[in-house]
Amino acid sequence: MRAGSIRLRLLAAAAVAIGVALIVAEIGLSFLFERHVERAVDADLAVHLRQLIAAITVEGGKVAVSRQPGDPRFDQPLSGLYWQVETPDGMLLLASRSLWDGRIALSTGQARIGEAEFTELTGPEGALLRALVRTIEIAPSDSAEGAPAANGADGRTLRVAVAIDHREITTATRAFAIELAPALAILALLLIAAVSVQVAVGLAPFDRLKAAVSDIIQGRSHRLAMEVPSEVQPLAEEINSLLAAQEQALAKARARAADLAHGLKTPLQVLAADIRTLRDKGETAIADEISAVAETLRRHVDRELARARTGATAAGREANFRAVANRVVNVLQRTPHGAAIDFAIEAPER
Repeated sequence: MRAGSIRLRLLAAAAVAIGVALIVAEIGLSFLFERHVERAVDADLAVHLRQLIAAITVEGGKVAVSRQPGDPRFDQPLSGLYWQVETPDGMLLLASRSLWDGRIALSTGQARIGEAEFTELTGPEGALLRALVRTIEIAPSDSAEGAPAANGADGRTLRVAVAIDHREITTATRAFAIELAPALAILALLLIAAVSVQVAVGLAPFDRLKAAVSDIIQGRSHRLAMEVPSEVQPLAEEINSLLAAQEQALAKARARAADLAHGLKTPLQVLAADIRTLRDKGETAIADEISAVAETLRRHVDRELARARTGATAAGREANFRAVANRVVNVLQRTPHGAAIDFAIEAPER
């Protein structure tokens, strides 16, 4: 395909549009997947937080956790999953082993008791954490386990947090994007192939139009007799109008040439008689000069008459050379000197 090809332009535009659309789809799907992972992580954090709060006890003013949440990552140092219990003023009371010697940097703002909040916090080694924080008031162990103290009597107000390293969400999203990219690339190839077929089908009438014009140039037809889409129909009609106008102009030109040639015939015959008179008077030099000029004019006249009879073909059309040669020889044989010449025609039939 050439650089200025409509087909190439359509395919290039489609490829760019498909590429941009799939890049946007990659970004959008990755964002939606990240939101989905965050919701799943938030649901797990909520479960871990409920398990942790249910296990907190206060005995003799000391806060303890009877059992940790079930995920084994809480026991692995710096595993990325942590829990922490502290007082409202920020004093650390208890923490999971996974925090090691670090802590979750909870905000110092006041929160209502029982209110849970999802937030982004800083954890061990400055890692960004996705955390669920809840402020609770827990009764001493001689009260019902996990029940709030009446009017705060002998109860402890605590802030409990469960958090996960945000890199797990980012890593999962990146892995999804990497796995999604080949699928989108295959989809892009399929879409480009589909567009190629669509472009080929859409431009097929122009290919047929080109073949029809070629038939006219080669003389195999005289008009564009073909069914074309409505968008191409005006072009076909204009071409047919142009061909009709060209044929009329050629017919008029041939008629004028024939009229001119016939109009010169009589003066040439008179001139031939004058040439004979001059020779009879012995003025052969002048007669020969006039005869040469008259012969040149006669050849031009005979050629134009032959072209008018044969209906000279337009430039670029195929011609039957043998038929044209036969007509030219027939004309030449009727000239004064042509009758004495033997003509041999060697030309293909087509």
